[in-house]
Amino acid sequence: MDCISPTVDISVLLRNNQNKDDNEVTVGFIMDAVEEVRKLEFDFNIVDDPEYYPFMGEENIKEHHGGQLFVRGKNLNLAATESEVTVIIGQEECKVISLSNVQLNCIPPDTQPKGVNKSGNPTENGLPTVIVGIGNLEFFIGYLKYPVTGQASLSVPVGNIVAVFALLVVVTTAIVAVYYLRNRKLDRQIAEAEERLQTIVMAIRAGPDISVPFSDYRKYTANMIYDLHTAKQELRRSLQNNNDRTMDLAKFYSLLTNKSFCLVFIRTLEQQSKITKDEKKAIGSLLTITVQNEKNMLYLPEILEELLTDAVIKADRTKKGTLKLKRKNSIVEFMLTAWIAITLYSHIKTYIGESLYDLFLVMTIRADMEPRKIFRGLAKERVNRVFEKILTFNDQPPTYFPAPIKYMCDMLDSVAEKCGINEEHVTRRWKCNSLHLGLWVKILQRPQLVFDINPSKDVKRGFRIIAQAFTEICSKTTRSTSKATELYEEISTFKTQLQKYFDDVKALPSVSKGALKRYLEENLQVCDINLRKNSILLFYHWNTNHRTQIQIFTWTD
Repeated sequence: MDCISPTVDISVLLRNNQNKDDNEVTVGFIMDAVEEVRKLEFDFNIVDDPEYYPFMGEENIKEHHGGQLFVRGKNLNLAATESEVTVIIGQEECKVISLSNVQLNCIPPDTQPKGVNKSGNPTENGLPTVIVGIGNLEFFIGYLKYPVTGQASLSVPVGNIVAVFALLVVVTTAIVAVYYLRNRKLDRQIAEAEERLQTIVMAIRAGPDISVPFSDYRKYTANMIYDLHTAKQELRRSLQNNNDRTMDLAKFYSLLTNKSFCLVFIRTLEQQSKITKDEKKAIGSLLTITVQNEKNMLYLPEILEELLTDAVIKADRTKKGTLKLKRKNSIVEFMLTAWIAITLYSHIKTYIGESLYDLFLVMTIRADMEPRKIFRGLAKERVNRVFEKILTFNDQPPTYFPAPIKYMCDMLDSVAEKCGINEEHVTRRWKCNSLHLGLWVKILQRPQLVFDINPSKDVKRGFRIIAQAFTEICSKTTRSTSKATELYEEISTFKTQLQKYFDDVKALPSVSKGALKRYLEENLQVCDINLRKNSILLFYHWNTNHRTQIQIFTWTD
């Protein structure tokens, strides 16, 4: 039996409940002479209703140029899945394919539906209405307009060349005039849109019940660690081939928590020529999760310092070891980047996240209005704001600067000093690879790693350009053929800021191991147990594949 849940006023519910935080209600059915179903053995948890926002175009008209249709709002998936939401354009279905907390995606019909409402009555503007329905709630989103598919043909009489020429002149003049007037009108519309855009974004962010849809720590960690297709493939093979090796896996994990074994194991893997760069990246990321020890927070940093020193010392001395860590070819470098990523979750969430999410909102709205000029106006201002958050301490007291970043920078300086490398540009390159290129470029390119969002194709393209711009900031020169030329001024400005950033970090007080330990205990959450198990399983798989090369331990079957 299916039925629509009744409307419940949360304010009344809270007044009637002794526990003000309890939004649960008893569920039952009133049936003649059947008392058993009046109170069932489960409750409903009442949440806020979803809110779907109307289209922002004039008279709520949205032009559709193909692809998916995006409808934004809030609280969209608190108590619903995509299968429970319907989108009707005119009287035709827009198939819902995804639903996040703030956005619904659906695929409209290939051709424009009839200009009617849901009931089949003609609309005043001749365009089909867009209605979102869930349960007993309906939301009017606006009207959808498809592009005109045909152009009126122009018939020119034959036999009078002069008349034809005159007609062409008139037509050309008319086209130029129309184009000029259209551009002036478009400029006015853009200016008005910018004002509306700023008002909308400020209103969205100012709402007391609006929160940034951050992924929780477990999902964020999984996103950052399982970002590689290679890791997923290898893990799938591991699961298939090693289902009965529980005892061996427990022994393997116990060995990895032994510092001497762990160092030998990683150094041995580094020497295997058959392991590709992608595999090393997967190993480094997953090994970080495996050996992160909640009982000894300094276990992994100490391993990293020894391995980094070892990697540079053993580098080709004819090149002064400077190429090592500049090309990011070793497992330890990927481990360092992964460690930085999992330790900065709180920093990203409290300090950078809101600005990055604001940028996502602006770019999403801008992409709907004018996809080809996604960085015009406010979007550029928001890009600047995000770059400033990453590369300056303007509104962040030094005492709250993330300890892992300072610790990493000092550690790399120390490694360079031990190895006799005095060129400061070399250590800055190492730091850029581990932090800026390893973490920030990844997040700027794919903000969905941090947020519960589903960016459109145009927004993804915009973020790829932003990530490319940040990559250019970290390089010595800016390529004229770069896709990030739309942000050329920002690149030039922040190149200078990058140098100042490392100078500012160097000037900060050193982070003692005790201070780092306290920071990690306060900010590093316990990793998902399944993620750790999968990591151990993957390494066991690699060990069995390279058994002939790695003879540092044996397994008892």
